[in-house]
Amino acid sequence: MCSVTEFQKLIKRYIFNYLTVNQDDHSKNFSFLASDTDNWTLSPFYDIVYSPSPYKEHMTAFGGNGRTPKRALDQLAAQSGLSSKKAIMVMVEEIFEITRSFRNQAKNLGLSHTLIKEIDKDIVEKFTILTG
Repeated sequence: MCSVTEFQKLIKRYIFNYLTVNQDDHSKNFSFLASDTDNWTLSPFYDIVYSPSPYKEHMTAFGGNGRTPKRALDQLAAQSGLSSKKAIMVMVEEIFEITRSFRNQAKNLGLSHTLIKEIDKDIVEKFTILTG
């Protein structure tokens, strides 16, 4: 439905949702825009929020698994035109690095210390699962 470039952007969103524990990432939270020439692109990213599920599963499954995309990374790489899972792991590391500013940003926004600590712990845990 969309180009390889757009699919790779979708993978980045997928990884972002996983790392930041946006487990309410159901199919209504992914949209595409079609141009008059039938060129499909991802819509702007929306409904991005820390939302841990009591079942520890994402609404959007990763290759049939709602808990971790690790087993699906090779398949995602192949479907998106990437040479290997290593390219996806570069995305994982880039996104994780960006999340390292979360604590300061959250503090500036007035989030409680307890919530900041919980979210950051979850982000580090998800990163460790993917890279471990």
